[in-house]
Amino acid sequence: MTQYLYHEEHGRLSMTDMDSRYELHLELSPSYYADGFWCMSQIIFRAPYDMGVLPITARDLKDYPESVRSLPIDPSKTHIEVGAGLGGFIQHVTAWCKPIAIDPAKYDVMERMLSDVHGRRLPRYVMNRLEVLLERCALIRDRNRVHLLNMTLGNALERHPELLASADVVVDHFGATEYVKNEDLAPAPHRDQALLIAERERQLLKPEGRLFLHF
Repeated sequence: MTQYLYHEEHGRLSMTDMDSRYELHLELSPSYYADGFWCMSQIIFRAPYDMGVLPITARDLKDYPESVRSLPIDPSKTHIEVGAGLGGFIQHVTAWCKPIAIDPAKYDVMERMLSDVHGRRLPRYVMNRLEVLLERCALIRDRNRVHLLNMTLGNALERHPELLASADVVVDHFGATEYVKNEDLAPAPHRDQALLIAERERQLLKPEGRLFLHF
């Protein structure tokens, strides 16, 4: 049976999965949940990797760049998000078509953790946010609605050559540039890593495809 370690201090509830060592940090202050306000640290997972600990965020669609928010979703086109985390873009696209998500995050672990903390007595505004993220976890693991490649971008390109020149739209909003620390690019400076990741992401694109990269 999975064991969780809880700790609450200074308006933040922290939770650790003792098996995977995933951490969930949950802000309890109502100011973090006010209408129209978003803080990256509101709910954030931290995942262990070879080079340390990496964040997994949960931005809503409104917190993506305008170029992504206003992008028309054409059901006939292939949409890929690299480093999807628990962000809102994949959820948005599923209203029209089945997107591809590339991310090594352990969604089963995160879903169990969110479910466990949801069972605690927390303010309604916190519970509402947890329910949004539980829905996103379930969605991204639903093979009928999302094609999840549960691995890093480098591994996805190596194991799935059919991805090459397959996408009309590729989105990376501060995603894969963090996960490179678990790939072969780790010794390079961060900006060089990001540029190398961009080159890999361009390999996913059709000749007329569009890359929306933010790092």
